[in-house]
Amino acid sequence: SGYYRFDKKQVISASLMYSSYGKIDFTDNDGVTQLIVNPNEWAVDLGYSRLFSKSFSGGIAFRFIYSNLTHGYPTTDVDTKPGLSVAADISGYYRKDLRLRNKNGVFALGINFSNIGSKMSYTDSPSNSEFIPMNLRLGTSFTYDFDNFNSLALCIDLNKLLVPSDTATGEKNNISVPEAIFKSFYDAPGGFREEMREITYSYGLEYWYNNLFALRAGYFHENTYKGNRKYFTAGAGFRLSGFTLDFSYLMPVVQNQPLARTLRFSLSFDISSFRSIANKPRT
Repeated sequence: SGYYRFDKKQVISASLMYSSYGKIDFTDNDGVTQLIVNPNEWAVDLGYSRLFSKSFSGGIAFRFIYSNLTHGYPTTDVDTKPGLSVAADISGYYRKDLRLRNKNGVFALGINFSNIGSKMSYTDSPSNSEFIPMNLRLGTSFTYDFDNFNSLALCIDLNKLLVPSDTATGEKNNISVPEAIFKSFYDAPGGFREEMREITYSYGLEYWYNNLFALRAGYFHENTYKGNRKYFTAGAGFRLSGFTLDFSYLMPVVQNQPLARTLRFSLSFDISSFRSIANKPRT
């Protein structure tokens, strides 16, 4: 990913995401290998964001999605093909500096509509089209500076899939994307109570010392009848001149999380800081 800043208010960005699932054997009904494929998916994004005022900003991103899971291998005598889709993200972000008990604080609120786009099909039959994971996310955070060296941030995220609830296949295939988004708020068979079950909740804490070292903890909750993903996360971060190192660890409450007990690392480089160091006058 990368971005280019036109001025103090406008930025364009672009990114490429690629996923490979390794080699997979495709077999017939007798278990005899017919084909060995390497399923893969990728998406290309182009985005634009703008600062509308001192406190409010917004952005939009367009996405092309390519999903090649079968490499044309037929299933149940039906020829397959790569799935294609185009989608867009729309987001808004509000940030307000605060002063509490003679200490600095920041309140932030964000909203993001993601993957709003066309259905995807792996065959030529329109009856096999499926919605991509259109999603609405609401998030808020509050950061409080205890002093010049210590700060703590509290974060809450709410997520809701904007796709129809499980219904008869034919009914779902006859629903357009705009209609599906609106119906996703009221079509659950169990009514409002079930609609609330479809919301996932994420809570997080982040502590920074001197803007150099961070400790993080979080919890993710999904209703038992809507996937039952529940897990804690813990992590830390180190920020030095020119790069940042972060790692996280996932601890499941129930054993249905593919990333259970995995340790993940990310390493980021700030190229502009290296340029500043190189151009710094020597004494």
